Amino acid sequence: MGTSSKTTRASPSSFLKVDINELVDLEDLTSADKEAILHGNAERFYGLAPAGS
Repeated sequence: MGTSSKTTRASPSSFLKVDINELVDLEDLTSADKEAILHGNAERFYGLAPAGS
């Protein structure tokens, strides 16, 4: 007696777009906090050169 559980899932990128928009709209984060979350931390984590370098 098998059951099939097919679930339709939204793509991770669709969640990411919503999350980024929500983050940008947060009023309790400074511009510097948002810059670090969306840009600076990723550069350091992935070992990327800063833009314009």
